[in-house]
Amino acid sequence: MGTTAYERMLSVAVAALHERDPERLWPLLAAELPGLLGGDALIYKLDNWNESEGTLGLSPDADAEFAALGDEDMALLRAGYPLADHYAERADRAPVTARRVAGRSWSGSPTARLLDDLLDVDHVLGIPLPRSTTPITGCMVYRSGRDFTEDELRL
Repeated sequence: MGTTAYERMLSVAVAALHERDPERLWPLLAAELPGLLGGDALIYKLDNWNESEGTLGLSPDADAEFAALGDEDMALLRAGYPLADHYAERADRAPVTARRVAGRSWSGSPTARLLDDLLDVDHVLGIPLPRSTTPITGCMVYRSGRDFTEDELRL
């Protein structure tokens, strides 16, 4: 991680530590985290999700695309393939990419196709909050082009 990325990350951490309103913490992170990780968009969980309900928090650049989604597409996103099952099956909360979990089948999955059509992204990085259980809480960062690197997973 270069000095610039380190300084940006430190700046976000300091801003988060000084944020006294918990309702503003996720929007702050949603605006900054994609840029820190070379991502294009971010979704975070605002409440308990299942395929039929749950509120998506979005990075500012993704609002317009997600506003037009129908119920079926929203259910597909809320299902969280393949990351939801991955984290539900183990206690490990380390960040992981959809491709590392699902392998080559990721790019042909309905979720990957929807994200490609919606945001023109190819890769998803799951970042669960430490010690989160059921429901698992965290966010997903989306990017086009290359997958996330080992350094970005550790970031």
